[in-house]
Amino acid sequence: MEDITKKCFENGLSAQQWLQILQASPDLSNAIVPPIPILETILDLLAAWPANQLLVEYLAAIPKSQLLPVHAFVPVVLRATRKPELVDPRSLDMLCRLIVNTSAESPLSTLLSPVEPIEPLAMSLLDAYSLVRMALNSSFSPLHDFQSSSQDLLFLLLQYNQAVLAHLTPPEALQFLTVGHGILQQSGIRQDLASALEAVNRLLGELLTVADALPSAHPEIMSIGLPPPELPPAEISDLVCLSLYLRNIVDYRAHPYGCGNTDRVTATLNGLFKWSGSSASTFCAELVGASFLHFLESFQVRQAEPVGLHVWSSFVYGRLPVLLLQFTDAAGITPRNTTIQAAVATAFEKLQPQLDFALPFQTALDTEEGVTAIQNPAAFKLNFLHALVGHEVISSSDAVAISSDWMEENAPPAPLLAEITGSFQTIQDFIEGMILASPEELKRSLDLFVADPNQQRVFSEQLLNKFTDLSQTSDLTALSKLCEVLYTHPEALEILALNLSIPELLKICLNFVDSLDWENTDDPQGAIEPFGNVIMFLQSTIGRFKLSLSIFTSPDGSNSANYLMQMGTALSPTSLDLTETKTYDEWYKTLFDPSIDGVDESLVRSNNPKILLKLAPILLIEAIKACGDPTSGAKNLEYLRHGINYFQESLLCWTLAGVIRSVALEMERQGIHAPIHADVLQRLVKHAPACVLKMVQRTLSRVLSIPVNPETAKHREGLVTLLQTSLKTQNGQPTLSTYTHKLAPSGLIQAALMSMRSHRAVSLDVPLCLRTISTLDFLTRMQNELYSATHLGDQNATRHITVYALCPVAQAGPDQAWLLPIYLFVCVPRILDNTRPQDTLLIDSLSFVITSALRLSVCIDKSVGQVTPEPSSVVAEKFSQLLKKDASRDATTSQAALLKALQSSQPFCSQFPSFL
Repeated sequence: MEDITKKCFENGLSAQQWLQILQASPDLSNAIVPPIPILETILDLLAAWPANQLLVEYLAAIPKSQLLPVHAFVPVVLRATRKPELVDPRSLDMLCRLIVNTSAESPLSTLLSPVEPIEPLAMSLLDAYSLVRMALNSSFSPLHDFQSSSQDLLFLLLQYNQAVLAHLTPPEALQFLTVGHGILQQSGIRQDLASALEAVNRLLGELLTVADALPSAHPEIMSIGLPPPELPPAEISDLVCLSLYLRNIVDYRAHPYGCGNTDRVTATLNGLFKWSGSSASTFCAELVGASFLHFLESFQVRQAEPVGLHVWSSFVYGRLPVLLLQFTDAAGITPRNTTIQAAVATAFEKLQPQLDFALPFQTALDTEEGVTAIQNPAAFKLNFLHALVGHEVISSSDAVAISSDWMEENAPPAPLLAEITGSFQTIQDFIEGMILASPEELKRSLDLFVADPNQQRVFSEQLLNKFTDLSQTSDLTALSKLCEVLYTHPEALEILALNLSIPELLKICLNFVDSLDWENTDDPQGAIEPFGNVIMFLQSTIGRFKLSLSIFTSPDGSNSANYLMQMGTALSPTSLDLTETKTYDEWYKTLFDPSIDGVDESLVRSNNPKILLKLAPILLIEAIKACGDPTSGAKNLEYLRHGINYFQESLLCWTLAGVIRSVALEMERQGIHAPIHADVLQRLVKHAPACVLKMVQRTLSRVLSIPVNPETAKHREGLVTLLQTSLKTQNGQPTLSTYTHKLAPSGLIQAALMSMRSHRAVSLDVPLCLRTISTLDFLTRMQNELYSATHLGDQNATRHITVYALCPVAQAGPDQAWLLPIYLFVCVPRILDNTRPQDTLLIDSLSFVITSALRLSVCIDKSVGQVTPEPSSVVAEKFSQLLKKDASRDATTSQAALLKALQSSQPFCSQFPSFL
């Protein structure tokens, strides 16, 4: 098996191919003991081939495929780091990160087996200690992040294996104490890990003192038994929420509360500012600094998510300067220039050394080996200053005061502005020209838009105005052209979402679709094709951004977008009402009767063609069923092919999302008895627009797994080949969603905590978690992390993230649940029922979370207006009554202890007097 692994690596086989070969080997199936030699072979290869990504993929595949359980995999990897051959910090960084990611992907698996003897467990912990010590003593390099990953690993192991240390022998405890004390003396250690190590050292010091084994010759070690550090005051505000909020509005930029909703974002920032209690320059510096960190993260993952880099680049250079202007105006901050100048200077001072090497992607040469050259490490700072000056946020003299290297004549290229001014046009004229341009010229114009952040805001506003004007004048042809431009150029749509409200744009199109006067249309049949472009724009945009249809539904239910995304759900004519049945009969005869040439204008005039989104799937399914009737001959098959021609042409291709989905679902139901479905599906997929294939990608991928009848296999060959090609093309496109999840909710929570402890960009996708698991389950997992961190001396990180998750700032739209009332009236009582009043750490943590979350929610209410079902002040009053009622029964309960902790905060009680 070891030889097989070596040969697979030498031939460059992927991890999946290697696993398939390995699992087919009789040596593996007959093995009595776990295949640890395979793991050791890969680690030996990694020592010979440092930082080889393919070998790391081999390693990651072992626990994923359950060749080895996680608790058996991790000790072997840690033990390998003792080898003198495995010294490359890039390789060690990869191994540390691999273990951390494995833990996040398998939250129910322990990293170290609890049933193992103490000695091997202690050795694994000591290996992690040694990795941190090695990383802190190594020099900085932009090629790895060994210091951060090794500290993440040690913190993770200490968090879940601290009980092991209580069973060490005095010599082992002394060894841990000495190494831990040495690590604490290093300058690069993080605060969270330092707190955890200090707690461990105090425990070890007590053990050695009891055993009378603490060496008096080492007073610096004897002094470790200090009292635990005091908890920060409960009223300390949390600027980490700013980083979390920024990531939320950019990830969900097209949603109702996303970055495109300028008024909402500005008001929310104002609420966060009032809640933070910090100065205006400090708050703006945190806003700018958090944006820089997220930009860095997008650069680091640019190969996996290249669109994310363009989005964050446009946000930093184009949206952030405008946001600073809007926020300072809304908050009434004066003098604005001086405040922003001080904030930017502070943010530049706080830039980590890595940022100078990673942020300016325009100056980094990307090759197959990675970033190989840096032309100008300071380019990012200068470009950002040019963006601030270009948006008139600061003056030229302010930019020079921040950086003496800044010169106005060295401004980066502005391709869109140069194109417009060079042709003596306005932006309005430029957009008018786009409507009449050829596809090649259109693509070039949108590429200029994507590449010029300084003009993106103005361009987006003018484009929205153009949509409004065309809708009001019922100019179907021009509006259709703009819609086609956007759904065929998703990168431009992503940048638009940063600068304008996508729901507002879609509502304009929806109202236009509903208000079209088909009875008085000169050429109704010719109007169907441009009408279809509007429909495909609506469908693809709603699907791309995963928008909730409820935001397009009027309170009385008269207007709705449900018909757009529920295509293919009705598969029988019996589900239609009388009016729909009549329309269905007329269209069935028109499409599947060869004697009828073309579509009668009266058929289009009598009904809005949008009804075809519901009827088209039923029409084709019924035609297929007619061909499957044993009594039917070749005549029905001829009729079917005649009808399919309409769907392959521009007349009805805009209905293909529902049609393809329905045929594929029917094919799944029929299983091996669906040769006609396979032929029809092949014809439809072959002529479907790219945006339609993107919408039905999941459905088509399931078709490939349908069992094949050997007798009819030849009918499936063409379809299988076409689907594999189409799906490969779709999967090969860059993902346009920066919130595609790869971790379970527990993993996302842990990743957020580790990012905060590492002083990196912090993000927690609360909307995704709530779509994946229930609200109570999510809050329970958050509380479990809070409990664990509290007893490890690292409660701050979890407190801050918990406060964020509970408040409206974590919402992507109005249909997302507000978690604070659920937490207060369901989770907190459960926690208190299982908590002793003597557990002051947990009581204080709950007090911090509750006071901060209530204060933040009230600040958001005042700035944004009430966006929650009930005012935050009312929720606070009801919760205080609940606590008082429980505390009045017994003053020694944990409920009474929590009430006392809340009452001890005078600023909180002055804002919420009901707790007194």
